[in-house]
Amino acid sequence: MTIKKRITIACATLGLLAAGGIAVYCGLRLKAQAHIRSLNQTIGPDGAPVPESEVAWVRDLADTLVEKANDPWLQDAEKNFGLFGAFNHMRMSSAGLAGVFGIHAPNAEVFPVQTNRAIYYMKKNGEFLFRVDPGYAIASPYSEGVAAMGILGPSRGPGNSSPLFEYVDINGDNAVPGTYAEARPFKDGLAIAGKLDEHGKKHLGMIDKSGNWVIEAKFNALFEFVDGLAAAQMSNPDLSFDIAGFIDRTGEFVVIIDKVQWMKSALHDGLALVWRTEAPEYVFVNREGQTMLAPEYDQVEPFFEGRAVVLKGEAWGYIDTQGNPVIPPQYRMVTPFENGMAAVLRDSPALRALKWTHEFVIEE
Repeated sequence: MTIKKRITIACATLGLLAAGGIAVYCGLRLKAQAHIRSLNQTIGPDGAPVPESEVAWVRDLADTLVEKANDPWLQDAEKNFGLFGAFNHMRMSSAGLAGVFGIHAPNAEVFPVQTNRAIYYMKKNGEFLFRVDPGYAIASPYSEGVAAMGILGPSRGPGNSSPLFEYVDINGDNAVPGTYAEARPFKDGLAIAGKLDEHGKKHLGMIDKSGNWVIEAKFNALFEFVDGLAAAQMSNPDLSFDIAGFIDRTGEFVVIIDKVQWMKSALHDGLALVWRTEAPEYVFVNREGQTMLAPEYDQVEPFFEGRAVVLKGEAWGYIDTQGNPVIPPQYRMVTPFENGMAAVLRDSPALRALKWTHEFVIEE
């Protein structure tokens, strides 16, 4: 056989192998995509899947993003991962924005939708309000007519390690005087905000809509008022440990909780989450500071709508306020409950490398 013929046959063989490889890759990709679509769910408080009609409004958002911003991110998410997958993508990405500081804003008037291109403010009915200025990297839901927007420190130049926030109205214009090292949604006329001291350390307090510090910025951890009490924590130079517990509207502690490493939440469903310096590591306390629940999990999140997210091993689930595993750990990703629903991603032994990219491994 001549050299020319051997080269021709070799090239043809390589071409067939390449074509076959592409076909196998595409087949596996489609199989993985279909598998991922089946893993995305939206569940109710009892763990039962909710009807698709409950999240169908996501299609309005997806269509609006294409029409108003030429951004197909949410539309592509539905195409690739199904309607529940699109809802999960939106909840998990936008919840990440809203939850930069561990906050939760149920029933937000207007909420941010983060895509891989930008952040947009929209309403649940699909109404498009505006695209966030590219200079901002963080945006919260609107609450009481204003939202917090912030730019990450490094984007402001060398030496800036903390984000800088301002409050804006529904038109994106400044609504509260001043800028802050942290800015959370307003509730009952007050918002938790941050201020840097001369050493660059952040302290939290509460401001009103005129920018006045109603509660002095002196806390390391601070949460919203619930029935007159706010969970808080502050350093004490005279002690080797922080002071933690609940403050009243004067900013003074009225309940002290011992052996606290970190206050983790406000009094949601009458219980505040505390991370302790000794076992049991996670406990829920009532407004008197008494331990009411000590769930034994690897990680515990605050209660929302009667359900708290818990982690056991690599699986997430939910407990009720009595500590019962009403939705046993079984999911790879979850969100807190909001408006009676939570977005979840079911785990699967067939999917061992789950990423929102083209990388996947299917095990038969």
